[in-house]
This record gives sequence, C-alpha cells and structure tokens, in this order.
Amino acid sequence: MLMRYPIIILLILFMHRFSYAQTDYYKNPNKSSATPVRLKIDSLNNIAHNLFLAFPDSAHKIAANTLILSGKSNYSFGKGRSFLNLGLIYWSQSYYPISLFYLKSAIANLPKNKPLYLADAYKALGRTYADLKEYKQALKYLDTALYFAGKDAGRKADVYCEQGYVYYSEQNYDKALVLLQSSVSLDKGISDERSIAVLCSHLGRTYLHKGEYKTALAFEDTAY
Repeated sequence: MLMRYPIIILLILFMHRFSYAQTDYYKNPNKSSATPVRLKIDSLNNIAHNLFLAFPDSAHKIAANTLILSGKSNYSFGKGRSFLNLGLIYWSQSYYPISLFYLKSAIANLPKNKPLYLADAYKALGRTYADLKEYKQALKYLDTALYFAGKDAGRKADVYCEQGYVYYSEQNYDKALVLLQSSVSLDKGISDERSIAVLCSHLGRTYLHKGEYKTALAFEDTAY
C-alpha cells in the first residue's frame, strides 16, 4: 500500500513536467505591443494554458474564443499561442493527429522573435510524435526545440527530458540516462525541485529496466 502514494505523487509531478506550464514565461509575454485587446488575448491565453490539464473543456472554449479574437485583431502571436494551447489540450486527451494540426499551426503563426514559445511548440510536437511511436520525427522536432531554447536552462532541460523519453521508448536506456542526467544538471542550476523529482522518477524507471534495482530504488526514494 505504501508504494501507491509515491506513485500517485510521481504521476502528478509527471504531468507537471509534460504540461509545459512554466508560467514565468506566460505572465506578460508581449509588453512591446500591449494594446488593451492584445493584453486581453494574452491574459486569456494564460488562463487556457494554466487550465488545460485540470479542466480541458473549459480551456478549449477559452482557447477557441481567443483564437477567433486574435484573428479579428490580426494578432499573429495571440493566434500562435491559441493554436499551441489547443494542441496541448488535444495532446492531453490523446487526440494526437488533431494535436499535430494545431501544433503545426502554432509554429506557422508564432513570430521568430519569440523563440521560447517556438521551443515549446516544437517540443510539444516532438512529444506528440513520440506518443505516436514515430521516433525519428520526434527527435527531429526536439532538435529544433533545443535550437530555439537557446541558453534557457529550463527549456533545455525540458527538451533533454523529452529526448530521454524517446530513447527510453526505443529501449536505448544508456542514451536515455545520459539525457536525463543532463536535464537534472540543468534543473539543479535553476533549483527546479519539482522537475528534479520527475527526472529522478524517470531515472529510477530506466535503471529498473536495466536490471539495476538498487540504483533504481535510490532514485525513486529521491523522487519521493
């Protein structure tokens, strides 16, 4: 029975890692063009982004309405974020082909001067292809996500984590471990303890599949 509690906690943390809900990048993303309408669109996109895991139906309504408002306002950044939110919503519900459409639409609309948002979109695209078991495509888009992440430690850590997931899914556990350890190192540098907990869980699971049970247990204990 005791083992159920860390598993439940780790599942919650897992969703945190793959939710793309790092809200520090979503507080005020477009100060340079902060008209009232665009501020409203940014705010609605923030709300949809923060709701999509817990309340996907509500998040979908907000994102869809924000997409319409962004189109009427000729606000490409708002459209890009709305498409990204819709892509994440469909991904979270395992509607992967629909998610791909919206994520690619997000990339087509997000401006090049918003590289971290493009990193998010390409990362989500890579993860979706990974869930479809199209690993070659997944790694291609994750490489692009890493490019747009630039020197941002949190974004790079997220991409390494996703790449680790791909190699884990391909049963290339040694490569997965290298990427996960790189992600841990970056997250330690920015003191992201929740993400470190998730990564320790992934490391434990990977060592388990390698048959290194003591090491696996140590990482699971650290995660817990």
